[in-house]
Amino acid sequence: MKKIIAAAVATAFVAPAFAADISISGVMGQYQINEKNTANDLDRTSQETAVSIKASSEGANGLGVSMTYSLNGTGGADGGENITITHAAFGKIAVGNVSSGIDAVDDKTEILESIDPLTGSADSSILWTLPTFVEGLAVNLSYAPKDGAVAQPDPGFDATADEFKMSLGMEGDSTGRADDESSVGVAYQAGPVRIAFGTGSQISQLDAREDVDVAQDVTFFGAQYKANGIMVALENTKFEQTVGGTEDEARSIAASYEFGEASLRVLNTKFEADGVDLVDYTAYGVHYNLGGGLKAIVETGSDSQGSLEHEFTTVGLKYSF
Repeated sequence: MKKIIAAAVATAFVAPAFAADISISGVMGQYQINEKNTANDLDRTSQETAVSIKASSEGANGLGVSMTYSLNGTGGADGGENITITHAAFGKIAVGNVSSGIDAVDDKTEILESIDPLTGSADSSILWTLPTFVEGLAVNLSYAPKDGAVAQPDPGFDATADEFKMSLGMEGDSTGRADDESSVGVAYQAGPVRIAFGTGSQISQLDAREDVDVAQDVTFFGAQYKANGIMVALENTKFEQTVGGTEDEARSIAASYEFGEASLRVLNTKFEADGVDLVDYTAYGVHYNLGGGLKAIVETGSDSQGSLEHEFTTVGLKYSF
């Protein structure tokens, strides 16, 4: 009898009080890359790996709950880990390493594997997506605290007081996140046309000329047309430093055409500081869906950074599940 009672007690501590739906998804890309500049000709390989684990369940009174955690190829956090709650009354609130309000509505020009558009924004700590009150309209608000991107307290942080010691062992992940971030991002979809706008402020290292944190006011505008296999997207992001008034601007234009299992893609993205071009990328790609989650990829392009010129060609396979 004692053994039965002990087993029941142990089960009570081990077994969950509810059953969560668990899903695993991921992607792996294996690429062969040739890169050239005026002095070098390099043949190399590259790998992209990410695995995402998601658990979801239903709470009381119509509350939806989910958790997402992502791992990269080395087993470390890949960013995007969060706890999300949803309800018809307030929409969706995600807490963790989440998109900012602006980041939630941008990246429609992100269509290639080899390069990313320079118009992207940093992540945040809390993202609130409001309920849909106008068909086709999405409104996102975000917030990150003053030291939101600090994974652990700074070495100079005074942790001698007992009230601080408790938190020093907690995990931290600053991947892609901004400090002191607040923004709003709005997107409106009407048929094949989508318009997006975002504005906010942040402290980040997005300035291409700096390797230190800078305080910035950020303004984003994007437009996209997508129908009949054709996609064209334009995006523009301005980063104005709140101290000194330096204004940086990133612009991207992307287009793709899908026919059957193949798609042709082109991207041009630029970054300039106070009207002076610093970075200019142009790249082309052909993606072909082989079925079963496997895609063949060929991309080529060139970029200039001041007086430096660079060319690349990428051939690879990408598997998603």
